[in-house]
Amino acid sequence: MTFDYFRKILTIAYQNNINFHMVIPPSHARIWEIMSCMGIWPYFENWKQLIVDINEDIATKFDKEPYAIWDFGGYNTLTTEIVPPLGKKTYMKWHHESVHFFDEAGDVVLNKVLGEATQVDSFPGVGILIHNKNLEDHLKKIRLDRQQYREQYPNEFNSIRNRAKRLGNTGCEVLN
Repeated sequence: MTFDYFRKILTIAYQNNINFHMVIPPSHARIWEIMSCMGIWPYFENWKQLIVDINEDIATKFDKEPYAIWDFGGYNTLTTEIVPPLGKKTYMKWHHESVHFFDEAGDVVLNKVLGEATQVDSFPGVGILIHNKNLEDHLKKIRLDRQQYREQYPNEFNSIRNRAKRLGNTGCEVLN
């Protein structure tokens, strides 16, 4: 995996004093469960560490404060809504489907990122600024939240785990 383009984008942004924000979107928890069951969750955590490290490294080279990296992923109010059963004419409040979210969820993200407090207070724990001082604790919290999600929605979890097994994966990451 190469981060050359990411480094170039950040270098240009820091050189030109561009107001720059990075956001990990609030995809539905099903996506995070799929990543876990497919065995790629550790790579995702590593990816977060790398983007934080690169951002902070380039900021230091330019003697600037690192750009904000917001993590709206994980297990929170926006990402854990119930998925309607197939064939039902009901819709989720925040998502079109697991990856794409409605404008209303986008508004929550933008309000938090841009510091507009209209909706922010209604969504505690949604959208966390990540940096090297808090990333490991943040990742641990996501792992704990994932375990709670699995316990609260065992049918969702079992459905994803069974599909992953049919695809030849040995199963979902087990958390202690």
